[in-house]
Amino acid sequence: MLGLTTAALGMPALLTGCGGAAAPAGSASAPGRLRWVLGQNVPTLDVAKSAGAPIPLLALSHETLVRLDKDLSIVPVLAESWEQPTPTKLVYSLRQGVTFWDGTPLTAEDIAFSITRHLDPKVGSPIASLLSNYKAVEVTSPTELTITLSRPDPAAKYLTARCAVTPKAYSERLGDQLGMSGPEVKTIGTGPYLIKRFDSAAGIEYEANPSYWGAKPRYGSIAIDFVADANARQLAVRSGKVAGTMDVPVVAIQDWRRLPKTSIMSSPPLMSAFLALNVNRAPFDDIHVRRALAHAVDRDGFVKAFLHGDGAPARAVPPPAQWANLADEATVRRVYDSLPAYDFDLAKAKAELAKSKHAGGFSATVRFPDANPHLGKALVSLAQTVRTLGIQLTVQEAPMTDWRSQLMDHQHEMNIMILRPNYPDPADFLNLLLPSNAAAKGQYNIAEYRSTEVDELMAAQAAVEGERRVDAMATLLARVNEDLPYIPLWWEASSMALSDDFSYDGYSTLYYDQEWADNVRPRA
Repeated sequence: MLGLTTAALGMPALLTGCGGAAAPAGSASAPGRLRWVLGQNVPTLDVAKSAGAPIPLLALSHETLVRLDKDLSIVPVLAESWEQPTPTKLVYSLRQGVTFWDGTPLTAEDIAFSITRHLDPKVGSPIASLLSNYKAVEVTSPTELTITLSRPDPAAKYLTARCAVTPKAYSERLGDQLGMSGPEVKTIGTGPYLIKRFDSAAGIEYEANPSYWGAKPRYGSIAIDFVADANARQLAVRSGKVAGTMDVPVVAIQDWRRLPKTSIMSSPPLMSAFLALNVNRAPFDDIHVRRALAHAVDRDGFVKAFLHGDGAPARAVPPPAQWANLADEATVRRVYDSLPAYDFDLAKAKAELAKSKHAGGFSATVRFPDANPHLGKALVSLAQTVRTLGIQLTVQEAPMTDWRSQLMDHQHEMNIMILRPNYPDPADFLNLLLPSNAAAKGQYNIAEYRSTEVDELMAAQAAVEGERRVDAMATLLARVNEDLPYIPLWWEASSMALSDDFSYDGYSTLYYDQEWADNVRPRA
């Protein structure tokens, strides 16, 4: 999900974050009712306006053509089946007899609209760059949808899972109000749960959809509270008022593990933290400045001090775990070992800075979101380190909503980001961060990095399979590491806290690609 944890933007790569109300009252164990807590306010339920934040909520109420199962394999949802007859064509046979909550029949036109609106520049969808290879989305019969790609793209088969389906006529009537918070719910889906209330600052309530086409939902109702304060979330879980929470703060993971009657489940490291440097603005338009900063990053120290070992130092932006469907661990290790690396070495940092136009040092400001204090701690540590080089780095904390807005507006020359995956493929984050056509406000190429060669390498890795794709991806990553628009920091695991009164089947960082609430099961 484009998650800035935020990529995302969550989501998406989704951006993820925190905000919201006070600790919830009530009980997690009322018969037929699930109560949950998220450390993330959700400004809208429209992915075209906020890529990452709404996705875990829409996973319960809205559906897509396909989604991922707990093994991260693609399974059909609103598509009954799908095939890829050529490298540039995806054909979906659509499920029949599906209705929206209000009884309106789902049509192929609704699905096509829900995908193509993200491609409309007037909409300004943050996932537009993800779908940039979608040349055409056509209703080829009342029961068939065909997507034509501008070029081969291994990610294409995953990406419709980011396009929650809403009725075309209804969505067009609401316009910019689609998905917005208010006394009336301003969205409609086909999912197992229908939304009864949505308050962007407080939470969301669902009821089971009595006309759902699939298996009967596990719960009669679900309430999810948005609670910014980590201590309040911890208290809610410990007291039994909620069944659990996703995205346990890594800075407090040890405290959460000490909670009585609570289990912590962690995924492999699939999130990626990095610095984004605008290569068109001084001082970061100078490659020697970027290399100096890269050599001043103590990645091992960051992982030990701020992640408590729940992660790994990063050699590139994509985590190795994202290669699971492409190559074995030994092959992936060889690729990463071959990449240009910037070890923590202040002598090398000083030598690179001396080659730059800023040999005497420089000043810069970097902001981090209040939802991710470990990012702030890493920046403070970095600021102390680079002071010895004559670099004055001012670190500022910002409210998540302000930080996200300024980030996507490309207001600053230096940023820190953490993305969570959109799909299990090493091209995931790269498709957001690298394309030259994504170096615009509202898009994720925050570094405003434009390279015809890199665009060509992106296309080349997408056009091949197997070992040839592994080699092409290695060439691409090597070039990006040489140019350093992004400085990798660490790969981070995600964790879920769950009351011992419940179990959870198959937790993954990509939980939001599943009907995750039905995976939360009361113990007998």
